[in-house]
Amino acid sequence: CILSCALCFILIIFLRTGLLEKNSLEIEVALIKRIQHEKEDQFNLFKDNLDIINIKHHDLKKSLNLLKTINIKTSAREEVINEIEKALNIYDAKIKTGNELLDTILTRYNLLAERSEIRLSCIAEGKLLEFISTTDLVALFSNILDNAINAAKQLPPDKRSISLSIQSECAMVSIHCENSYAGTIHFRNELPASQNKDVAYHGFGMKSIRMIAEKYDGNLSIIAEDGVFRINIIFPPAE
Repeated sequence: CILSCALCFILIIFLRTGLLEKNSLEIEVALIKRIQHEKEDQFNLFKDNLDIINIKHHDLKKSLNLLKTINIKTSAREEVINEIEKALNIYDAKIKTGNELLDTILTRYNLLAERSEIRLSCIAEGKLLEFISTTDLVALFSNILDNAINAAKQLPPDKRSISLSIQSECAMVSIHCENSYAGTIHFRNELPASQNKDVAYHGFGMKSIRMIAEKYDGNLSIIAEDGVFRINIIFPPAE
């Protein structure tokens, strides 16, 4: 009788532990999905603002051309022209990948990188990612580039760099991003431990990246050494 009670007690503990772990996992997945949708909302807001930026960009070019026709040369005038040209050059450096959604995402992060004095280079075949849904594509690259920019900002301006490539390798789709970083990165469960002070979102960016990679049968690998953080995702050929 004592043995039976003991076995029942152990079984109850085992079941309770399993249920708690299951509930914890479900809560974590739900939170990751909520964060993904928040990122999509932020992206949609930027996309709406981009239409306004396009209009302002067009008007600014007209103003610049008009200003250049005025035959008055002063240091103040030349300074205004230089500032306008600098602003236009930043926006004109738009990334064209063949995927309109990806173009808009990368335009946003190109502007954010420029604002933080980070060199962002990109070689991408955007059409390779047409099998990924809008929500997942926004979440995937938002998390990758948010992390990259936050890490690069910790370095002196001349050492801040990010490179991104999306290409086909042996019929597989490869996403590779690397950025400079300072300090030491510790790993937990094969993912870098978050240094985000916002506990509510602690570590969920990398978990979101892994969840999206696995959703499309992809493989995620991360390496951090010699001041360079590398993230690689390989997807099988889209059916």
